Amino acid sequence: MLAMELFSAALHETTERASFIGLVSSLEPLAKQQNFKKHEEYGESVKALLDRINKEIGNAEDIGEDIRSALKDKVNGDLHRESVSKALKRLLRTHFSEDSEDYKVIVKSYNRRSDMLHEGKSFENLHEHIGMLKSAIRHLFAKILGLPLYWDPGDPK
Repeated sequence: MLAMELFSAALHETTERASFIGLVSSLEPLAKQQNFKKHEEYGESVKALLDRINKEIGNAEDIGEDIRSALKDKVNGDLHRESVSKALKRLLRTHFSEDSEDYKVIVKSYNRRSDMLHEGKSFENLHEHIGMLKSAIRHLFAKILGLPLYWDPGDPK
């Protein structure tokens, strides 16, 4: 539901850039990240590996405490959880083939959004890409919900 709310809100943004960022961001609630520590097959191995890494960081006295603390935060936070981009790609692969246009548009858009937000890049013809992205997201919503993309009100189903 949140994904659809964000999608709808993005359609009402006043600038192309805000609309594009909002559209791509609407996908994130759909990307359920895996917790590697809870993985059925590898969970214990992941826990053991992260514990060893934490111990090594703690023993690295030649590295300042602030950096060691930041590294431990990463190990205890981000490293045990799948990235949003990986979770999104995994979700997309359940509904589209990797060579489908919808898959390619969404992945490219996610990467562009990251470049825009984290590196300050801008892109020409963003309005054209927004059209393709809106279509791909609508296709994804339809597949997730198991509904046809277009509904005929005269159809009794």
